[in-house]
Amino acid sequence: MNPIIDIFQPDGTVSQYRRLSARLPEFLAAYPPAKGFRIIIEATDALSLRPGLIRLYEAAVQSGRTLAEAGLPALTEINVMCFKASLLGVEGHVLATASALKPIQSYKDWEIGETAARQRLLAACGYGGEVLDQDEAQDRVDQGLHTKATTLPPTTPATAASVATAAENAHATVSPSPPVAKTPPPEVEPPAAPEPPAKSLPTGTRTARKPVTSTPAAPAPPAPPSTPASGTAPTGTGKPVPDSVLRQLGHQARLKGVPAPQVQDLAQAKAELQRLFALKPAAAA
Repeated sequence: MNPIIDIFQPDGTVSQYRRLSARLPEFLAAYPPAKGFRIIIEATDALSLRPGLIRLYEAAVQSGRTLAEAGLPALTEINVMCFKASLLGVEGHVLATASALKPIQSYKDWEIGETAARQRLLAACGYGGEVLDQDEAQDRVDQGLHTKATTLPPTTPATAASVATAAENAHATVSPSPPVAKTPPPEVEPPAAPEPPAKSLPTGTRTARKPVTSTPAAPAPPAPPSTPASGTAPTGTGKPVPDSVLRQLGHQARLKGVPAPQVQDLAQAKAELQRLFALKPAAAA
């Protein structure tokens, strides 16, 4: 099984995600259980996390009223569990915590909930924090905030020598630049003298005409063959289209019941993905 998978976002971008099995060895090397580090996972039903709502349910039952009559929500969270994972240090104090909710419908759902809490604990400790970026991005979407990622240029750490050099350059006297010599305009050649007019021949005199030979035009060179969209070579003036994006284009086109679009570069592929995401599935169209 590949330890890295591609996740396709609704805006057409592709992000890579490292599975828990790929991150766990690095985490255990930094927090080895042999030296006293421990991971504790606790499971609690989601309803018990809302004691105020439980008291309202009890009051409604004691008064003989139904939940609808009391204006209370239905017990939809009775099968939802909250799994909390905690990292304990050598002395038993808590270093980091993370949690996840999971509806329990079968025996495997319990294990999935524990795994979700464990992988979020690793992300909180810096091992696979890209999942936290996705949650943060969704939070901005819920708030209606529109942002644009900005790539900052790499910076070099400041040293004592670089600070001293910068101070010397700040106090240095800037000498004026020498004047630029002007280039005289090019001399203009006088116009050529007009040719004398041709002498007219007497009437009745015939002149021999030279045969006119036409030179055949050279054949145009054949056009280079077009390269199809691929993940190995660019097909347009922009960036090449990865194979994973091409597969996603075909998958979305099949879901929406439309032909797969032909793209020339990565920017056009992202635009087509956004268009396909906005379409309704073929069954719902």
